[in-house]
Amino acid sequence: MSSGMLRGLERSKKLKRIILLFILTITVVASLSACRQASDEVYMGGSSYIYDNILYFTEQKYLKYTRFDTGETAVLCHDPLCKHDTEDCIAYLPNGFFYHLVVDEAASKNGIVLYVSYSYLKNITDFDQVHGIARIDFAEGKREMFADGLDCSAINQISIVGDKFYFIATNTDDYYYRIFFLDKNGRNLTQLTETAEINYLLCAIEDGYFYYSDDFGNIYRTVDFTGQELLYTSKHHYGFYIHNGYLYYCDDEVYELNENLELPAYDYQTGKWGSYRWPTRSYTYYRIPLDDVSAEPQVVVDGALGTQQMLFTDTHLYAISVMHKYLGMYTVYDPELKMEIPEYVAVRTDGVLKVDLETLEVEKITIEGDWEIYGIISADDEQIVFRGDHQRSKLENQMSHGIKIVIYNLKDQSYTIMTEN
Repeated sequence: MSSGMLRGLERSKKLKRIILLFILTITVVASLSACRQASDEVYMGGSSYIYDNILYFTEQKYLKYTRFDTGETAVLCHDPLCKHDTEDCIAYLPNGFFYHLVVDEAASKNGIVLYVSYSYLKNITDFDQVHGIARIDFAEGKREMFADGLDCSAINQISIVGDKFYFIATNTDDYYYRIFFLDKNGRNLTQLTETAEINYLLCAIEDGYFYYSDDFGNIYRTVDFTGQELLYTSKHHYGFYIHNGYLYYCDDEVYELNENLELPAYDYQTGKWGSYRWPTRSYTYYRIPLDDVSAEPQVVVDGALGTQQMLFTDTHLYAISVMHKYLGMYTVYDPELKMEIPEYVAVRTDGVLKVDLETLEVEKITIEGDWEIYGIISADDEQIVFRGDHQRSKLENQMSHGIKIVIYNLKDQSYTIMTEN
């Protein structure tokens, strides 16, 4: 096993919240007191949000946007003279970070209005961390921390349902995600799911129903969370989607342990040198109709990653494909072992699988440039916007540059990096 993989295993407990935050996506949940009506305005948030051909996203201390038509990327600030380095800037947060946002489309007819979760250090001496939600009015140049100091942390995927907010968050003493409710005026914070050692994931909302899953691979349908119907139980607790009357899920895991006997790797568990091993997993995606979950499943696509980062459009599904590609290695000095240890660079994705949802025909779109793709944000016949890590740069610069948001032009196979986290 490679040194990088072993160090990753040793740090797995510390990275638990980050991993959960990466794989969890949320749509919306029902009101605590009444059935949700289909006419409610619903805007589902994330770490980015597309509205009116503009992508809004968070980049650590900043709120930013990119226009798809011009490629312009800028800080979401109304003042052209602002340096974006003080708390007076509506799109800059000193001693903290922005996380997940949602555009209030109903309020954005005359200028963008969005809500974003955040955390910051109130006192850098004793590390008193504050969590909340802010309202950003770009046209008015106003930022209101209207829910400052919420009694929960890691606020993830704020969503607007009518005049209410719903989101998932953890308590300060554990890493388990629950669903919360909040009035749009910032009052009446209410935990909607039980306190237990289990995570809840909202998969979708369709025809007045809410679909959610848990860590045991169960997916439920409910109207108001006072009762629920168990629709399906999968071997995997991820990779659920609801779209146009179908439940999509992954199964048939294919595990491959790729070993290169010519590449030495240090095994931190045994304290011995061995060969470089590189595990990969791919899945088959199936779908079943929601009105007959006992029906024979249809195969949708093979060789895809098991992920909550696929994209559905009206006519197509875009999935991340899996491949095995070794680029090279470099060495780093390990202070504990007091010796040079090899670090290996590999690509696990080489492109995108485009599935016609009517015919289930699959087109393989190759993404050039040695990108490892983590999630697809948007796609059409001209370009694909995705989150990924440029593995070639990682090898050449001998360090990881983090996840980037990338616009990939399908015609000339060029790409534009929009942000770097």
